[in-house]
Amino acid sequence: MRFSNSALASAVNAAKMQSIQKSCEVCGIFDKIFVEKDVKRNLSRERAVEKRCTVHTPLLNWVENKYVERNQLEREVGYKSRNYEASGFHFARKNGGIPSVAVTDYKGRPQGPFQIIRHKLNIPETSQQDDHTSTMNPDWIDLGVAKSWMDKCIAEHGSECQSTLNLQTVSPAWLIDTKDDCLVPGTTSNEYIALSYRWGPSTAPQMDNETFEQMGVPGGLSKQQSFLTPTVQDAIHTVRKLSERYLWVDAICLPPDDIEQVSQQLQLMGSIYASAKLTIVALDGDANTGFQGLEGQSSPRKLSNLFPWKTNTNLLLRDQPKLSAMDVQASEYFTRGWTYQEYMLSQRRLIFGNQQIHWKCSCAEWHEDLPTLQEEQRGKSVRPKSLGFPNIKRGLSDIREFGILINEYNARQLKYPEDAYPAADGLLNYLGKLAFPGGFLFGLPRIYFGIALMWSIEFGMANLNRPQRPGLARRMPSERSHSILPNTHLPSWSWVGWSGYGVHMLDREAQFRWADLLLAENGWSPVQLIKTSSVTVPITEWFSHSSKDFNITKVLPHAATVYEEGSELSYDKRVWTRKEFDHFKHGIKAENFKPPFGFSGKHVYEHINLPGKYFWWPLPPSTATHLDEPDNTSYSPLISCQAKRAWFGAAKMARWSRDVNMDAHLRLLDKKGKLCGWLQLPNNDEIDRFLEPVIKEGMGRHVDTLGLEGVFLNPSPTREQSLELVAICRCKFADIETIDDKIQYKEFYGVLWVEWTDGIAYRKGCGYVKKELWEEQDLENVHLILG
Repeated sequence: MRFSNSALASAVNAAKMQSIQKSCEVCGIFDKIFVEKDVKRNLSRERAVEKRCTVHTPLLNWVENKYVERNQLEREVGYKSRNYEASGFHFARKNGGIPSVAVTDYKGRPQGPFQIIRHKLNIPETSQQDDHTSTMNPDWIDLGVAKSWMDKCIAEHGSECQSTLNLQTVSPAWLIDTKDDCLVPGTTSNEYIALSYRWGPSTAPQMDNETFEQMGVPGGLSKQQSFLTPTVQDAIHTVRKLSERYLWVDAICLPPDDIEQVSQQLQLMGSIYASAKLTIVALDGDANTGFQGLEGQSSPRKLSNLFPWKTNTNLLLRDQPKLSAMDVQASEYFTRGWTYQEYMLSQRRLIFGNQQIHWKCSCAEWHEDLPTLQEEQRGKSVRPKSLGFPNIKRGLSDIREFGILINEYNARQLKYPEDAYPAADGLLNYLGKLAFPGGFLFGLPRIYFGIALMWSIEFGMANLNRPQRPGLARRMPSERSHSILPNTHLPSWSWVGWSGYGVHMLDREAQFRWADLLLAENGWSPVQLIKTSSVTVPITEWFSHSSKDFNITKVLPHAATVYEEGSELSYDKRVWTRKEFDHFKHGIKAENFKPPFGFSGKHVYEHINLPGKYFWWPLPPSTATHLDEPDNTSYSPLISCQAKRAWFGAAKMARWSRDVNMDAHLRLLDKKGKLCGWLQLPNNDEIDRFLEPVIKEGMGRHVDTLGLEGVFLNPSPTREQSLELVAICRCKFADIETIDDKIQYKEFYGVLWVEWTDGIAYRKGCGYVKKELWEEQDLENVHLILG
């Protein structure tokens, strides 16, 4: 292994600076955190940089610049309302773990810590290194490390890291043969590696059929270099170094003139990545960037997070790439819609990010700087916060995991907005086979369809110290004349028809929210849980329609909810075991506490794939009406039902409604001026069309008292000025102040605000109307057709 002149110069400079460190307080702290097992030390910014030490100052400047960059980005996207300057630095080490350094904010709180490790040059192979010392070549990536990761995963991880369970295993129509330097037809015997990357503003010429055919001749790829972008060329080099042969790249392996085959391959995109032996994920740049640091293939890499320290030793700040669209410092790769299922369905990933290589599979996470240190897996708990959806993979329809997944996707961008469903179809199909019987209809789980239609948005109105989120924007079809993909519809009734994050769907329903809480270690109290959960029961039967013939309909399923009069709890005995509840074994927090909303509290359930975890309610339920496997035909964006409707006036509100646990924009008023409920809009664009509330003098304290006459003096709107609301479900909310209080249940109708165009109704908002107040309106029957 050779080092460049820059690396040797760095080592010489480090030796020169060693004398400086002896008199520097901050450098002394760095020495200390590598010797002592437990260290916690704060230092003001002025004190840390007052001497302008040439050794530690560049390192701390790098940490501070990262903090400033993140602060600015979070303010731009609305995560924060203001920027806070760095007040100092926090140095820490716990139980002999990896030391860290972080900026402290105005309250002295550490923000975004970076692990810091020693980096040694020219280490003899016979010497023994500790787990926190890196020997990574600063100039060249060692692809031998990547091969060792792959070999270890294949040998030790078993089925969890094999091709995605329950998803169709496919062979791509065409593959790049890196040995014979040409395109070859894919067969079931060909193990292959896939490339996932961002195309960007590439200047590569558009391939024609003649070029595609020439690439099928051995040696043909090298003769068509202009069609191989730097990232594709470097991926081919990587495959060879991994001792593999076949590579799939969309830009090369889709025949340009065979529209039927291209359509088929695009529809199989999720399965193609799920079936790959490994996926190379290119986070740095786009198709024109390539992979820096491939010796003999590309230019040396430049590690900005490596700092001279002592003779033959540097300090390396671990700068691992952010792997979520919700992180403001994530690569642009995570802003693109089509890369979502490519990344999520790949079972093994070799990630080129921040000038290093990283490994992420279902069982392990490794990084080039410390290639044998397995990062802590944070996705194994019953309540994970990661994108790994481990509970769903084990057969549990975990709505919290599902919510994380759809918000991660919906925050991304698509060149053609109408691709919103096709670009996620592979992942949704996979999730359906795992834990959502019946699959999905445009992103809504069929088994819970009637209540999933009440999805809402979190704007953050409850926290006045943070800026409000913008909500969702309606996706509108592009001007593209034709799509070769099916189901390119954007229904208003699904989150698929809207872009943005903050979607809440089913996660406040008691059977999901209460599934395991109080039976697991968490910070929730029974009172908190009761006040933030509810139960929704559908009151109508929904039908989907064929895209070819509107008159061909299919009844959508209806599953039992936790609170339904006369219903009996059923569960799949193949995967669930029912046990008598014992608070010593199953949850000390639940002692002497009877769960609300109809949970019996007598039994708990244990899932075969989650041993030792207990649940009040087995998910998904084993029985549901009209539940079967969805067919693969194209779907119309239209759904229909028979419902009741009424008209209401509306006045501005824009705050959190405690009664229905929802951010609301409008108060709903009947003809008598009584407050009947609340309505949420998808965003703030239409709020100005509504009037401010006119409140009778002295009645301000009753502004949110339901059903009280004489509070609002707003003139009664005409029917044309009123909002048409359609009731689709009945909802129960609980009200409780202390654990000893008797729970009071409040019943509402879940309503959609709709507007009609050419006989089709479109969702404009959602909300709740108090049950008694809805039933005293002049209700009308309506055959609702939602589009």
